[in-house]
Parts: sequence; C-alpha cells; structure tokens
Amino acid sequence: LNVRGAKLSPGSTWSMGAGNAMHNRNRMREASAYYGQIDPEHGWVRTWEPYWLSYTRALHAVGDYSKELSVARRAVALGTENWSRFLELRALASLGNLTETRRGLAEFLRRTDSDCSQMNADSRYHTALELTTHGDAADADSVYERMIRTCQRDEERLIAFAGTKDSVAARASARTWL
Repeated sequence: LNVRGAKLSPGSTWSMGAGNAMHNRNRMREASAYYGQIDPEHGWVRTWEPYWLSYTRALHAVGDYSKELSVARRAVALGTENWSRFLELRALASLGNLTETRRGLAEFLRRTDSDCSQMNADSRYHTALELTTHGDAADADSVYERMIRTCQRDEERLIAFAGTKDSVAARASARTWL
C-alpha cells in the first residue's frame, strides 16, 4: 500500500512509509530511494529525527558514505538538534576523513559535554562505536572517557552507556555490538 501510494504521490508521507517498509525488510537501496523523494525543507520532516536517522542509516548500510555525508550536512544546515552532528561524524569516519572527523568530534563533544541526556548519551556512544568500527580506537576511547567523566555522577545515564565505569569497559562493550 505504501509503495503504491509513493508511486502516486512521490515525496509524500507515502514515500516515508514505503521507505520504512523497505528499511524494515533490509532493502536499503530501495529505502534510500524513497526517502530521497521527500523534500525536508518543506513540511513535516524538517526536524523529524526518524526521517534523518532512517535515511542516513540506509545510505550507510549500502556504503554510500558520500551521499550519507551530504544528507547529514543537510540535516545540520536545517537546524536539527545535536543528534544530527552524529550523522555527519558517522559519514566522515566512514569516508576515512580523520582530520575533519576530529574537528567535528571536538565541536560535538564541546556542545554535548554538559548534557547527559539519553539522546546525547546515545549519540556519543554511537559516535565512539562508529570510530571503533572504522579503526580509530584512540579517538573512540577519548569519546568514552569524556562521556564517563561527564556522566559519572549520574548513574542512570551511565546505565544508558552500557553501565560501564571506564573507557576500557566501554570499548569492550562496544565491541560486542560489532
């Protein structure tokens, strides 16, 4: 039904539904094509996190890191929350652009250091995980260490960070996700 709707009205909510249906079936190329029909500068998706996460995740899954970076930067330009910086960092790390990744990482950490909210904890955790995945263990470790240092007074937030108390344990925890 969503696919038919997307064909009749490309760029509508039907496209999001069709993209999600393909995403849920692990048909990421098709999902990204449907997400790409939507114009985020007009209407309901401008700052809607699930759209940006799903679209960039689909592009990431098929290895289209350049397009992923372009979409992530569009999310940042449209004024989305701090979480959109994670999308940009993930793409930069995947492209192997360490200089720009480190620059963006420093800014991202500066903006989120004082906030142990679930969203920022998750974004930092997944940023470190992505850095580890692409072979940048030293930068990943610095993210873990800063996050633990920032959130160590908040046990509830540390639980969101796999319940770890030090960066070695955090890295070990992250490796179980790979």
